[in-house]
Amino acid sequence: MEIFHLVESYEFFIEYARDKKLVRVEIFESLGKRGLFRTRAWIQNTYNLYPTFVNMGAHGDDLRQVHSSDQLNMEITTLVAETPDWITGVHMSDKESFLTRIQQRVVEFFPA
Repeated sequence: MEIFHLVESYEFFIEYARDKKLVRVEIFESLGKRGLFRTRAWIQNTYNLYPTFVNMGAHGDDLRQVHSSDQLNMEITTLVAETPDWITGVHMSDKESFLTRIQQRVVEFFPA
């Protein structure tokens, strides 16, 4: 069983759907095997939520009066992973090379 520890966390913005989106990337390295890295990545998105019962009138009509806009982080690791090894562990020369490749994949998956 391979044990990984968090080496670095990075945040950067990308242009997506005429908006700037915050992307967070965490890079982990194996405690037993130098150069074995894995990653997790998230993109921040705004969701408008309408609670069901608060927005219902006396006759069951939809009032849509109460809502909330929440910033939520959606995990995108499996979407941007080049191979399943990015999730379980891939050999790279250094974490900077791995980060550069992850950034490229995020931009490819979420084009401006």
